[in-house]
Amino acid sequence: MQVEKKNIAELLQATYFNTSQSLSETLEKAIPEESQVYAIVDSARNNEIYHYLHTYEPDYCCLYWGLLEKKLATVAPYLVKLEKNDYFTQWLLNNSYGDHQFILLRSTYTLEALTEHFMQYIMVTLPTEDSSQLEKQKQALFAFYDPRVFVSWIPKLRKQDAHDFFQLLDLIICENPKNIEELILYQVGEDKWYIKNMFLKDLINKEHT
Repeated sequence: MQVEKKNIAELLQATYFNTSQSLSETLEKAIPEESQVYAIVDSARNNEIYHYLHTYEPDYCCLYWGLLEKKLATVAPYLVKLEKNDYFTQWLLNNSYGDHQFILLRSTYTLEALTEHFMQYIMVTLPTEDSSQLEKQKQALFAFYDPRVFVSWIPKLRKQDAHDFFQLLDLIICENPKNIEELILYQVGEDKWYIKNMFLKDLINKEHT
């Protein structure tokens, strides 16, 4: 069963705004009622993202800062607070799913607190084999919010690093880069990872039963 593109946005919204029974049945940990919906969007993957952020004006913050933000604003990652049925949410889910342009998350924390948190992961120090060159190690931008990077990077984190990354988060959902008809859900418990796959076709079946 192939999911039609026109149905994907409706399924994502029903699933992510917690109106879907399928999500509650799948999660290992319940999501607090006050948990808000956010997305990290990658305007480098789609230049229309930057345009529609300014057109529809949702609440958002750039994950770059200083000169980096000024020089790369049109291709920067942005943390956006999504509201159910608003224009930017509808545009994003209808036009950006399946092309590695965003990840979705739930959190009870504010946009500003989450922005500060994610900024810690934007720059990484490149490794060097020459111990005498440690002070000259170069830094590079790290697109952890690209689903292709995210699904590879997250499972490799050490236990404490995983808890540090998820400490402000209730849930992350992203597309499966190898199969856009499948979502991958991430949560962290007290002593273990929770990573589950959810097929869009199964969501359709559950919503109609």
